[in-house]
Amino acid sequence: MGSRSRFALVALAVLIAVLVIAVPAQASNVKSGSTNLTVSAAYVTELHAKNVSMAAVSPATMKTKWTSKDYMYYWFRVPMVAKSGANRSTYVAKTGTGTFYHSGSLRFVEASATAHKIFRAEGIRIIALSKTSYQMSVSYKTAAGPYARVTLATSTHAPKITHSGKSYKIDGVQFKLTQAGHDAILATIGESLDMTKIIFDTDLLPILK
Repeated sequence: MGSRSRFALVALAVLIAVLVIAVPAQASNVKSGSTNLTVSAAYVTELHAKNVSMAAVSPATMKTKWTSKDYMYYWFRVPMVAKSGANRSTYVAKTGTGTFYHSGSLRFVEASATAHKIFRAEGIRIIALSKTSYQMSVSYKTAAGPYARVTLATSTHAPKITHSGKSYKIDGVQFKLTQAGHDAILATIGESLDMTKIIFDTDLLPILK
């Protein structure tokens, strides 16, 4: 084999290697699933001290549960949807990135006055920026009237990610309120919620197509 032929083969091998490395991880569409959010007994106690309770708006559901020491905590199930308008829920298992759209909403209700003040977290999106970085984005009606979108909470905790076939479990996303999320709630219901503690201990359960 001549030197020119050997050079061509080496160049071809290098090109193939570069192409293999350059191929991006493919995003899979999410068919369905759900997100489970737990508000701890300690956080619920703080909410109640401020006359704030929480509720779910269908098709999201909520259960009031009790610890072994009879302290109340909240458990929510929010359905994950394949599409929200033109946007699709997707997940890249290799990189742990994706966006999960949901139906239903969560409400924070300040009940000390005759007319309750309500912060309603709608259009819930959970954005996985990596396997250890997550954002919860919601739409809400501002005190002035129009709707706005805010990154309500973030998590930098490393969850446990497992799967059986196309069913995934991202277990232990620990959301804390952002400053923007705190300010949006404060402006709507007049109460300052704790930003230093986990507000939602979260499990994401997407089922891929």
